[in-house]
Amino acid sequence: MSSSPSARASATPPRRTATEEERQRVLDAFEAGGDWLMVARYNNVSRAAAYRLCKKGDPSPPPRGGARASCVKCTDAMVEALETYLDEECTLTLVQLRDKLMEDFEVDVSTSTISAKLATKLITLKQIRKEPSTCNNDVNKAKRYTFAAKIIRHQVNGDYIVRKSSVRAMTYRTSSVVYWRPKSLPCGLDTDSSAESGARSFFFFFLDD
Repeated sequence: MSSSPSARASATPPRRTATEEERQRVLDAFEAGGDWLMVARYNNVSRAAAYRLCKKGDPSPPPRGGARASCVKCTDAMVEALETYLDEECTLTLVQLRDKLMEDFEVDVSTSTISAKLATKLITLKQIRKEPSTCNNDVNKAKRYTFAAKIIRHQVNGDYIVRKSSVRAMTYRTSSVVYWRPKSLPCGLDTDSSAESGARSFFFFFLDD
């Protein structure tokens, strides 16, 4: 009588943890430029563990047990380090602060935890807006000055400055009269206003609100 599948012994032996010597062989092959994945395969090191090993560069086995890195609390020393980072460079983002904590304390603290800890110190991080280098250069300042001077000159001359949000964009002009219609009035109403072009000019400058 054949035994049930659950009673049969598994054909695959249980995986054991690679020793430090086996991990060192993989690291040596990686540093020598050899086929380190093949070395990892024959030294009981999984593919994912081999990638982590080569990235870390330390053959010592990872610690087992204890608190998980994701559950490590943000200590007072870490909060002081965060304040130091921001004092040195105030444009750091939450992700960059998290990476700095990983480098200095070797713990993975979530960005939400970092934000909450900084909030207790009355520190909030907003989206950084970097001003373009051409925003306030001499050329653009001169252009803005000329533009503003023209507007002031039109205002002194008594010309009309029309806002785009309050005037319908169907303004038209004949040979002697300028017509415009307020945006808030229906087109069917005979409420056209006019200004004699000989008495005062009509200056179009659409300002977006």
